[in-house]
Amino acid sequence: MKVRYLFTPFALLAATCAFAQEDPTNLGQLSIEDLMKIKVTSASKRTQTLDSAPAAITVITQNDIHRSGARTLVEALRLVPGLQIGRYTQNYYAVTVRGFNNPNFDGSNGNKLLVLLDGRSLYMPYTSTVYWEIEDLPLEDIDRIEIIRGPGGSLYGANAVNGVINIITKSASQTEGALMVTSVGTLEKDRFLAQYGWKHGDHSAFRVYAKHGDDNEAFNLDGTGANDTKELNEVGFRGDMDYPGGSLMVQGAYHKFGIRENVLAPTLTDPFEAFSNRKDTITNSDVVARWTTNEKSGGQTIAQMYYDFLDYPYTNASATTSTWDLDVQRQLPSKGNHRVILGAGYRYLNNGSTPGDVQTLMPLTRHDSIFSLFGQDEINVGATGHLTLGLKLEHNTYTGFEWQPSIRYLKDIDDSHTVWGAISRAVRTPSQTELNDKLVTAVDPGAPPTAYISFGNPDLTSEHLMAYELGYRVRSSDKFSLDLAGFYDQYTDLIYSVEGAPFDANEFGTDVHVVPTTLKNGESGAVYGGELQARWKLPDRAFLTAGFSATKQNRFSKGTTIMSPKYQGFIRYSRDFASSLKADAMFYWYDAIPEIDQPTYSKLDIHVSWRPPHGDTEISLGGQDLLMPKSMQFISWEKIPRSAYIQLTAHF
Repeated sequence: MKVRYLFTPFALLAATCAFAQEDPTNLGQLSIEDLMKIKVTSASKRTQTLDSAPAAITVITQNDIHRSGARTLVEALRLVPGLQIGRYTQNYYAVTVRGFNNPNFDGSNGNKLLVLLDGRSLYMPYTSTVYWEIEDLPLEDIDRIEIIRGPGGSLYGANAVNGVINIITKSASQTEGALMVTSVGTLEKDRFLAQYGWKHGDHSAFRVYAKHGDDNEAFNLDGTGANDTKELNEVGFRGDMDYPGGSLMVQGAYHKFGIRENVLAPTLTDPFEAFSNRKDTITNSDVVARWTTNEKSGGQTIAQMYYDFLDYPYTNASATTSTWDLDVQRQLPSKGNHRVILGAGYRYLNNGSTPGDVQTLMPLTRHDSIFSLFGQDEINVGATGHLTLGLKLEHNTYTGFEWQPSIRYLKDIDDSHTVWGAISRAVRTPSQTELNDKLVTAVDPGAPPTAYISFGNPDLTSEHLMAYELGYRVRSSDKFSLDLAGFYDQYTDLIYSVEGAPFDANEFGTDVHVVPTTLKNGESGAVYGGELQARWKLPDRAFLTAGFSATKQNRFSKGTTIMSPKYQGFIRYSRDFASSLKADAMFYWYDAIPEIDQPTYSKLDIHVSWRPPHGDTEISLGGQDLLMPKSMQFISWEKIPRSAYIQLTAHF
């Protein structure tokens, strides 16, 4: 059994030299209408404005990321109502939306949230999770992050159950010139980024980058060092080229991480439990190519292919995953009141592992193929109504055919008020560990010893969701906006564990008395709640943003708990004191989670930046987790401390 311990930061100071092209937009130039008219693509796989999307969607812009002082990709996501981010060690996070941050079969958390980076899936079917500890890229290269709260199965397929996070990076043409970022800190010990972008002629642009980082250790509950340091090294590139017939984007990256962690694992011999501190070396490489054609008639064709390879040690063993993915999407020219999008995809996955002392897969390797078709028709209903019908059909090696339909309707009441509603079906396919794993979770001494062993079940079927959503948006003048969303999610065929009859066997080369636990479908229940996000444009070049969510559960037949706070919220105050001096304060509050003895906790982050007039440098100061010396944030064996950093960025 893997036990991942918690980290803690100090009082954060930051000095960032931002470059001219990355200068955050002055708040005095922003309007509420500007924010509502941001272009998004995640809600319907076509470009539309934020206020016309028939879904609960939040956009985090580059300006938001920059001003928040976020040090990692996952920390930048805190500005989303209802998105639960539980940090339980220096390196590891549990992230979900609308509930179900429960531990997976392998000990990771969250299995109903799909995450994409420029169209490449970061969701790992091997364990049904996202490895946030290794999802790293230069935050300066992110254009925006689109977060859909609610199912996206009719567009994105299986595992887009409770939400979709779509990370979209900048074109190489937007990152011309040399960039250097260096920092030191109490938690992030040091970071260094070097990037160079250039144009080749009038129709091509490229960038390359290299990044290095070292993180300090966290602290155990008794105040001793946890020895869970982290180091990262990565290189990457992107090219964007325009041709007479269309445009081509090619990008790739190679990452290598060294993550130390504390592991408390059972053994089948005396002393039957062993504590160790070990360093996992994780490598990840990927390449993505996308061809886009835009026609004068309004039609568009997008063809994308990517390859991803991950080598990640898993519970005293090793595991590799190779993914080949091809996706083609065709947007037909508008005809009458209809906008039609059709698509098809194929994905091939190859998972391999080596057996460990107390864990193995049966079989050790697995090859899976996923075929998919989808269609969507957006229909104009009258002058101000829009009906969207969507359907995704998939066939996978795990569970066979899956279908995921959705119906969405949006109505503009007037120029300031919009209502929308949706009914959707989504599925989560079982992971390879749920299907094929054998894992010793605990051992009691004896002759023979008693081994508690969890067995995967190759006969598992998909989990299913029927989701019902309602939303309302209002923009009052150009000073205030409000976005409300409510949901009722009915889950069926959820996977749960059942203890079987004990038996004697030889497991992992040792005679033991086995107390088995197996997985089966059959749990059902409902989760309901709502989210609110409000923005005010204040006098004196200031903005106030607030978010709040409620997530509750009822009627789970087998006693499942969703391990999420019933209530959580945030307030962000941003102000430009002068054209070169900017300040942001972010306050986050999370309700208690009694089922895991997680107390209520609050978090305060501050970020202040100064930029010389007409200069290419910026100095910023800030702090994270400032309210308490240490805070318990999720499944806590450690506490997260205050942190401080100093960063220098230069653009040439």
